Amino acid sequence: MTAEINDAIQGLVLRIFRLDDALKAAANRISEPAGQTGARWQVLNALDDGPKTVAEIARLKNGTRQGVQRIVNELVADGATTTNENPKHRRYPLICLTSQGRAALETIRSERERWTTAVSAALGHEVDPAVLRFLDRFRAAVETTLSNR
Repeated sequence: MTAEINDAIQGLVLRIFRLDDALKAAANRISEPAGQTGARWQVLNALDDGPKTVAEIARLKNGTRQGVQRIVNELVADGATTTNENPKHRRYPLICLTSQGRAALETIRSERERWTTAVSAALGHEVDPAVLRFLDRFRAAVETTLSNR
């Protein structure tokens, strides 16, 4: 690899880290009117299509079971989710959205729509499909290097 390519990849990674920080801040602001955080929003969103175990949510989020369990515990305590017996495995309960959790998701979706409209306007209502394809290829390359270790 040439120094130029190395510098370009390092620059790309730095920009993505900065974008990740900005997106996390945006997620926290978007979810705030619903009394949630960006991390809680991810868990609530994972449950939107039905109950899941903590491990299933962690796989969807590329997170750890311990991290997801902490968030689930907070959501249960706040009444946004509940746990139900899992007919497939007693030791791993199913996490379910409550009506309060669904209402929070609806509030978040409304806020997210306002935010995406503002971002779209700032971008000139344009998203280059080539950028999306490149990001998919870059993610796949990063995942491949992780699995090769």
